[in-house]
Amino acid sequence: MRGRLQALTDDQVEEWGKRIQGRIIASRLFQEARSLALYHPYQNEVKTEELFGEAQKAGKKVAYPNAGRNTEALKFYWVGSLRQLTPSPWGPLSPDPKNKFDAADYDSIDLMVIPGLAFDRRGGRLGRGIGFYDRTLKLYSGTKLGVAYDIQVIDTLPRSEWDEPVQYLATEGEMFQTT
Repeated sequence: MRGRLQALTDDQVEEWGKRIQGRIIASRLFQEARSLALYHPYQNEVKTEELFGEAQKAGKKVAYPNAGRNTEALKFYWVGSLRQLTPSPWGPLSPDPKNKFDAADYDSIDLMVIPGLAFDRRGGRLGRGIGFYDRTLKLYSGTKLGVAYDIQVIDTLPRSEWDEPVQYLATEGEMFQTT
């Protein structure tokens, strides 16, 4: 799956990402959320800048994750501008807590948008192998929305007891509730 993502052209990432974000913005999940958690894309993951912009226009609060040590869940911080994100040791841009961001408790986030390497239609998710999102999702009780390109959705993923599913999945071709 990493190879599939790396093989995408810039045009595919841009076009498909716009379609996915458009589906999400038009959805009831996004419209009803007062706050959301996004991520900064890494290695051809689905872009989220339009989600950020539309959330800002609508007066929604937006949080981004910061990864601590690899045994911890993600910590989220409210962000007012994408320029506030800086390179992290793990790769993606994130808020640096030393810059005095306000922490976002999990129960203050209505909708969490979640990346992954692969998803299945039952909500199974394959991450990058560190487990940040699995540990986070175990603690999070709000709406869990996975985002991926159609090429990342497969029939069935193996599941371990620590794997946490998503409730919804958005791709450039469709958005659906997982089973």
